[in-house]
Amino acid sequence: MSNRFETYNLKVALTKDCNYDCEYCGGSKRRDLFPVPGKMEDFRAEPISTGSISTDQLLLLLGNFRRHGFAGIRPTGGEPTLRRDWDVIVEKTAEMGFKGVDITTNGSLLTQYLDRNNGKLPRGLSTVKVSLDTCDADEFRRITRGGDLNEVAKGIELIANQVWVRANVVLIRSNSEPEKIARLLNFCHDLGMKQVQFLDLVYYSNLPGVDSEAWEREFVAWPEFYRIINKIYPGIKFDLKIPEPVGVNFYSSILDNGLIVTFKDSTVTSRDLECDNCPIYCQEGRCLIRVGTDGNVTPCPDYEAKLWHFNGPSSIQDGTFDDQIDRIRRIVEESERLPTLETFARRHNLCLPEEH
Repeated sequence: MSNRFETYNLKVALTKDCNYDCEYCGGSKRRDLFPVPGKMEDFRAEPISTGSISTDQLLLLLGNFRRHGFAGIRPTGGEPTLRRDWDVIVEKTAEMGFKGVDITTNGSLLTQYLDRNNGKLPRGLSTVKVSLDTCDADEFRRITRGGDLNEVAKGIELIANQVWVRANVVLIRSNSEPEKIARLLNFCHDLGMKQVQFLDLVYYSNLPGVDSEAWEREFVAWPEFYRIINKIYPGIKFDLKIPEPVGVNFYSSILDNGLIVTFKDSTVTSRDLECDNCPIYCQEGRCLIRVGTDGNVTPCPDYEAKLWHFNGPSSIQDGTFDDQIDRIRRIVEESERLPTLETFARRHNLCLPEEH
């Protein structure tokens, strides 16, 4: 089989549910507010009420992706560790030969998992990405609507010597003062984390309750972030990395204490002509292949499932899976890196910061 996808990763939603209700996220606790089938990273084509595919079906589907050369698995959700057999899925996919298996989690259940499993993470897990937007316990509780920062921090400390641990920080203006960022970076380093990655704020116009004024007020683009962090570390240098096939810009620097700081700049993304018809016009583009809890496979974060997608288990059953992969291959080959933030803002009638 072709190795065209040897650098590609699959983003796999293991559950639709989350035990947090973060203020900037369309989480499961507010699911009834949304007239779309999936939330967060669970890009479904069917209503939630139709249920999810079985673990056996999911593993069969992932095995077929591996047969086509896909390199890594990124379990997500919802909160993936809410799924009882998430560790089985990690171990089984590692056994299939995926080179990297990393999980994105809020970290709230790590200590409970370790207590049940003799302090060990599942075999084959390479990276744990913890969503962590603040190191202030009260602020953390407010953002997550009830989360316990101490419990998350304890879990991070316990796993930091087992795998690469990265903090994912959604950067918002109201939480981007130099003093707050400096404290957060020191906090993450002291817990044993190897990396902190800042993410710019995503906006989806089709989600009721999403406030465009809040996005305009809170959005922080790469140039502004650089000015902020340069106040903390005068003269700091960042290298620009454009990993294939992601298509976005990653700026990376290593602090004197060894902590890696990165910024995911989605002002440039991989897109094709189909993106011009997208009802959402996201800030992510055609950079990942996504698998929803209903088995839906999509090459873009389409919350409304209006663009091309297919059901993975059904395609295996009817023998069309390889043809569907060929179509994904064409999408990949026809995509190109384009400056997209201005188009994104124009599509949603948003006002960008004067300098972005």
